[in-house]
Amino acid sequence: MRSLRIKTYAAGSEKPKSAITIPLVVARLAGKLIPRAVAEDLARKGINVVEILDIIRKEGLEGTLMEIEKGGERTVVSVE
Repeated sequence: MRSLRIKTYAAGSEKPKSAITIPLVVARLAGKLIPRAVAEDLARKGINVVEILDIIRKEGLEGTLMEIEKGGERTVVSVE
């Protein structure tokens, strides 16, 4: 089953400090399933999870969609 993966890494770390996996089949419910703190953190980084899921479902994308580096932290959004 394909899933959206969002991982955040601390500066210089290869191990994610946080990770969230969302099955694509629940894309319409994603906004309600993501913990508020995670959604707010992602929004501060310019990531709208619901919008990304809609694009993935329509376009059938796979692999790394984006990497964001800010303040030493790195966030990776991918479809696996």
